[in-house]
Amino acid sequence: MSSVKKRLHHRFDQWLKRRVPPSLHKILDNRSIFIFPTRLGFIYLFVMILVFVLGTNYQNNVIILLAYLLASIFITVMLQSYFNFKGLSIIGTAQVVGFANQQFNIPFTLESSKPRQSLNLRFIGQPTTTVDYLENKLSTTVVYTPLRRGEISLERLNIRSQHVLGLFNTWTWCDFGITAIVYPEAKPVSTRTLSKKLETGKVEDGDSGKFIDGNDDFQELNRYRQGEPLSQIAWKQFARGQGKYTKKYHQPVSNDVWLNLDDMPTYDIEVKLSYLCYLVGQYAGQNTNFGLNLKEKIIAPSTGHEHIQSCLYALATYGKQGEL
Repeated sequence: MSSVKKRLHHRFDQWLKRRVPPSLHKILDNRSIFIFPTRLGFIYLFVMILVFVLGTNYQNNVIILLAYLLASIFITVMLQSYFNFKGLSIIGTAQVVGFANQQFNIPFTLESSKPRQSLNLRFIGQPTTTVDYLENKLSTTVVYTPLRRGEISLERLNIRSQHVLGLFNTWTWCDFGITAIVYPEAKPVSTRTLSKKLETGKVEDGDSGKFIDGNDDFQELNRYRQGEPLSQIAWKQFARGQGKYTKKYHQPVSNDVWLNLDDMPTYDIEVKLSYLCYLVGQYAGQNTNFGLNLKEKIIAPSTGHEHIQSCLYALATYGKQGEL
């Protein structure tokens, strides 16, 4: 049964894409507007037909005239409901960013050359934004709360109204092609528990006065010990008969911080990413040089807005490249 529903949903979606194609700027017309009587509308229609049948059965012109009056009101309301949508201009936005399980306020601009009333905008399963009255131009936001991280294509925006007596339900589905970059939900983690695991890198523009073994600068000669690599032997001194020595090099240590996925104190990959997201915010606020090591992607230590956005985007899309 679920497979049948999926096929029907897919066919409907394809039909809707042909009828209402994706666009950042949408002007509603007869192809994109749908209208159907509400429950109250069907009751009204039934009463209207009943009155007409009674009038013709008893050949009562007053009752027949009342039926015609009800019919004219019904048609007038239907046209008014349609023209409340026709020509309405909606402008969306291409991309929004935020964190999982936090509210996105997605901006939209509504424009109209005539007054519009009682417009309800929402994404499926999300709260409704109501525009009671629109004249000329209005900027509003529609709420969307993503439950998972990643690069998400938002579904169509539903715009609905029962304006004028509530006899008709008028609606449309608009696809603005909006992409939401959803960062992991930031979960606090103590930097004290990670202080020994936060790796340091090499200095480029000066050093902190501390050194570690490395391959940069020559430090000293030491007596050769069994098992040391042959590549480190001082062959010139050995050839002169001065004995067997090994060369020692060092490299300066910087204050750069490396945030490593494997260093996070949990086995849950989503929690690891949430911890890293929190740490990115912490070190960004301290204006500290930090790098990000996710194994599949490494971002060198740096600071600034672009670096922060690159790190957050890498966290948002980690392991999801094949799903996009």
